[in-house]
Amino acid sequence: MSDLKTENTIAPLMAEIHHIQHQLSDLNSRLARGPKMIQVQKDAAGRILVRLEQVRAEYRQLSQTSKFKEEQLAQSEAALNRRKSQMQEAKTNKEYQALQLQVQADETSNGVLADEAFLAMEKAEKFAPNIVSTEQELLAANEMLQKSQARIAEEQPAIEADIAHCSARLKEAEQKLPFDFKEIYTRLSRSMGGEQSMAQVYDQKYCGGCRQLIPINFIAQVLHGKPVTCKSCGRLLYMTESFSTK
Repeated sequence: MSDLKTENTIAPLMAEIHHIQHQLSDLNSRLARGPKMIQVQKDAAGRILVRLEQVRAEYRQLSQTSKFKEEQLAQSEAALNRRKSQMQEAKTNKEYQALQLQVQADETSNGVLADEAFLAMEKAEKFAPNIVSTEQELLAANEMLQKSQARIAEEQPAIEADIAHCSARLKEAEQKLPFDFKEIYTRLSRSMGGEQSMAQVYDQKYCGGCRQLIPINFIAQVLHGKPVTCKSCGRLLYMTESFSTK
C-alpha cells in the first residue's frame, strides 16, 4: 500500500515537472527563434544588396558602352564632314574621286556605328528599370527586417519573464522529488535535456518518448513508485493518474 501511495504522489508531481519542462522548452525555442529569424532576414537583405550592386555595375557598363559608341559615331561623323569639305576643295578630278570613295566608305561605316550606338543606348534604357525594381525589393526587405526587430524586441521581455516564472516553478517542483528519483532525474536532465529526460507511459504499456513496449515488470515497478528508465531510450518513466491495473 505504501508503494501505491508513493506512486499516487509521484505520478502527478512528475507529470507537473514534465509539463513545466515542455513549457520551458517551448519558451526557449520562441526566444531563440527571434534572433534566428532576424539573422535570416538580414542575410536575405544582404543578398539583395549585393545583387543591387551587381545590377548597378552592369548598368554602368552598358551606359559606358553606349557613351563610347556615341563618341565613336560623333568622331566618325566629324571626319566624314571634313572629307566632304575636302571634296569641295579638291583641285583635281582624281583627288575628288578618291575623296568621294572615302566618303562613301565612311557613310557606310557611320551607318553601322549609328545602329550600334542606338542598340547600345536601347539596351541601357531597357536595363535601367532593373535598378529601380531591385532597390524596391531591398527597401521591402529592410522594412520587413525593421518590423521583425521591433516585434521581437517587444515580445522578448514577456517571454523572458515567462521563462523565469517557469524556471522558479520547476525548481520548486524538483525539490519535492524523493532522493532516489531526484538523483536519476538530475543526471538525465543534464545529459538528455529537461523535457527529453522523462516520458509518460501511454496505453498502459508504451514509452511516450520512443513508443517502444515497456516490459510488464517495469510497469509494475513504475506503478509501485520506483524510479524506472526505459530500456530503449533511457527516459525516466511515470504513469498517468488515470492508469488502471485492470
